[in-house]
Amino acid sequence: MYDHSVPGGGDGMAYAYGQCTWGVAARMNQLGLKLKGRNGEKISIINTMGNGQDWVATASSLGGETGSTPKAGAIVSFVGGTHGTPADYGHVAFVEKVYDDGSFLVSETNYGGNPNYTFRKISQADSAISFAYTTK
Repeated sequence: MYDHSVPGGGDGMAYAYGQCTWGVAARMNQLGLKLKGRNGEKISIINTMGNGQDWVATASSLGGETGSTPKAGAIVSFVGGTHGTPADYGHVAFVEKVYDDGSFLVSETNYGGNPNYTFRKISQADSAISFAYTTK
């Protein structure tokens, strides 16, 4: 799908290389995505989206459409201390695919401390997971 890492940057936002925030910003940059506004407008992510667990809330405060249903291309935030994430920071990842049973595949960096892109299948969305939707 794409290289495991982009040495020296690639997110266009100055997020720290290898952090989960860097991974999502770089993936959105790679695909030319913006946040989908509640009224259909296209909203750029900013370099102060916060920790991983904050991204969806920040997207909402910028006018982005958010929800609890996984969709391919969405940003997904995990509440800190859930789904194997750091209690203080949470985590953010990118939804690559949604399966018929409601499970979904994410690409992510810094899950378990690995700075390279990895993939993980999440069995279902729950109250510790939220989504911000994107558009081209």
